[in-house]
Amino acid sequence: MRSILIKASLIIGVIILSLVFIGIVLVEKAPFQPGDILFPAQNLSEQTSFLWPDRVYKTSYSLNLLDRRIDDLFASIGTKHENITMLYLEKSLDRAITSLPNVPQDQRNKITEPLFSLVNRVEALMKLIKLDLFGDKDYYLSLLQKMQIFIQVSGSNYDLLSEADQASSSIASNLTNPGDSVSDNGLAINSTLSAGSNPSAGMHDLSTCAECHRITDCRECHYSNKPSMHFPGQCSNCHITQDWSMSSFNHSKIGTAECISCHRSVAPENHFKEECSICHTPGESWENANFDHNGFFDCISCHESIAPTDHYFGQCSTCHNPKLGWENASFDHTRFNDCISCHAGDSPPNHYPMQCSTCHNPENGWSFINVNHKVLKDCKSCHSYDTPANHYPGQCSNCHTPGLGWSDASFNHSGFTDCIACHGGDAPSNHYPGQCSQCHNSGSGWANPNFNHSGFTDCKSCHSNDAPVNHYSGQCSNCHNPDLGWANATFNHTGFTDCFSCHNSDLPTNHYAGQCSTCHDPGNGWNNPQFNHTGYTDCRSCHASDAPTNHFQGQCSNCHNTNGWPGAVFDHSGYSDCRSCHSGDAPANHYASQCSNCHSTNGWPGAVFNHNGFTDCESCHSGNAPPNHYPYQCSTCHTPDGWNNPSFNHNGFSDCISCHLKDRPDEHDQGQCSECHNTNYWDDKILIINNNGDMVNVNCAACHNPD
Repeated sequence: MRSILIKASLIIGVIILSLVFIGIVLVEKAPFQPGDILFPAQNLSEQTSFLWPDRVYKTSYSLNLLDRRIDDLFASIGTKHENITMLYLEKSLDRAITSLPNVPQDQRNKITEPLFSLVNRVEALMKLIKLDLFGDKDYYLSLLQKMQIFIQVSGSNYDLLSEADQASSSIASNLTNPGDSVSDNGLAINSTLSAGSNPSAGMHDLSTCAECHRITDCRECHYSNKPSMHFPGQCSNCHITQDWSMSSFNHSKIGTAECISCHRSVAPENHFKEECSICHTPGESWENANFDHNGFFDCISCHESIAPTDHYFGQCSTCHNPKLGWENASFDHTRFNDCISCHAGDSPPNHYPMQCSTCHNPENGWSFINVNHKVLKDCKSCHSYDTPANHYPGQCSNCHTPGLGWSDASFNHSGFTDCIACHGGDAPSNHYPGQCSQCHNSGSGWANPNFNHSGFTDCKSCHSNDAPVNHYSGQCSNCHNPDLGWANATFNHTGFTDCFSCHNSDLPTNHYAGQCSTCHDPGNGWNNPQFNHTGYTDCRSCHASDAPTNHFQGQCSNCHNTNGWPGAVFDHSGYSDCRSCHSGDAPANHYASQCSNCHSTNGWPGAVFNHNGFTDCESCHSGNAPPNHYPYQCSTCHTPDGWNNPSFNHNGFSDCISCHLKDRPDEHDQGQCSECHNTNYWDDKILIINNNGDMVNVNCAACHNPD
């Protein structure tokens, strides 16, 4: 059951919202006219808008409906819906008549323009409908009376009934003529019109009235062709049927209260919003405007838009005289005390923000300034911008006297303890941040400051910036005496073991990195340091930088004792890697293996090498051979006993030239040495091999003739 109720509620809600939406569309768009099937629904929606309580809105809406019904009547003339449209027009007219008096007088301007336009349309409509409805003259005149009432309520002086009396007499007589034509809906045509009197004569000339379909109002054809904001009356009031451009309007027929209904659209921007006839004369040029300002006090309602920027916002007549023009402005300042309301824009930058009359006299102009400072207490309200940078933030009168000017400033310091509030900007860089009075005497100036250090233990709060670079970071009083000054500093080292915290920067380059007290005695100064090496085995931690270049990398104690560096002794016992220490002692191109292969630990001289088992002589002696020496192993010719008396076993060697190429003279035979020489000597006897393979001694001259 509950779900059914919810669904039913939703359906009803959707239906209600749909009806509201449809009603809004019908009110705004008005797609139907009287006589249409759905017009009653549209009319019901239109009438619900009158439930809104605002009187101005209801009146404005009633005028809109009346305007809408007039449009409907224009569209229905000559159709079967003409009568019912007339009835709805009458109802809208009744509603407008009853609504107009309810608009408050001060809000009438909200409906003025649409009201005047609507009056012109009503007048034009009744001029068009000069006929009897259903032959009932009384109904026709009753409708005229209602329209006359509407015109009068709107403020127009047009007399519709006087014209209606003449029209009704003409209708009564003409309706009896047999030539009258009556339309299907009972509206009689004004039979007095003929081709000669028809306003559509000329290019509109038609042979008979029936062919013209009762054309008595130009707007029946031309209503939709007129420009926007056009005069709502008859076209024939201005135009002739031959040409639209040839227009002439007789303003005397419409009175003086309705110009704005036509001419509002041609008014310049921000133009006077009342009737044109107040300033302009019909028939004359717009330029010849003349406004009688007598009795008008609200000048600003017209002239507000032409006032210069930041102009006085009051009434123009306060300063200007309409007869003299704008130039000769004169303002009576009598009884005016709010000068700033006008002259706020006249003051220079950072000017005194209070009333002008405090300093200026309207009769003397701006130049003559006179300020009575006796009654003024808040100097800063004027002179805050006169102060130099970082000036005292208090009242000027604390130091200055108004009659004496700014120069002779005098401040009574009595009772003032917060000196820094004024003198914070006077202190030099890195100055003591406390109160000035702790060091300075206001009677003697800044010179000769005197600070009582009694009871002060935090010297650093003042003197941290006085210390030299890398100075002791503790309290000054640990070394200095305030009565003696900075000189003659003395420090009681008793109980201090962390010398490094003070003397770190006193160390020479590459100095011992441990505590100073390890070597130095504070009572003796830095000189004569003494170090007890007992128990220390890591000599290098201190003496690494004392070793010469390419020195032994091991501990100093391996060679030296603590009595000094000279007399170093190294116990080579058990050491076989001599090169780890002595690689830098070997001459250039020296034997690259261990020193112990040749030398003993007694010294470098007397080196002895046991060649037994060594066959690769060249690995050591390649650099000992003379230039162009035999490139093979030394043992081929030499013995380990020495280089002298080398001996070479030539047996089996046939390539003598591989060794002796450099031994032969110039122009020597290029063949093998063995072709001439034997291995015993090089002299002029040579060994010749005969055909049998026997060798015989032959004289050299046998082959080499001296010639």
